[in-house]
Amino acid sequence: MTPKEEKSLTFRLKAKYFLCVLSVYVGVYFVLYLILSFIHALIYLNPYFRMVMLLLFFVVSSMITNRIMKSETMRSFVEIQPSR
Repeated sequence: MTPKEEKSLTFRLKAKYFLCVLSVYVGVYFVLYLILSFIHALIYLNPYFRMVMLLLFFVVSSMITNRIMKSETMRSFVEIQPSR
């Protein structure tokens, strides 16, 4: 494989991985935001507590995304086989 093909393959792999991370992260964050909205609908949250809850959900969604992206299934999905 020439260096140009290798560079192209690396770029495609990074792009595909980035899109996977982004889609998983957005999905996880959206679900957690729906849960937060439901809690907010049940009880009134003051603004500072709401900011803390959003920050907490942001951290939790990042942790969940990391766990999903490190899984073996996601690794095999992201792999791009070089064409010969």
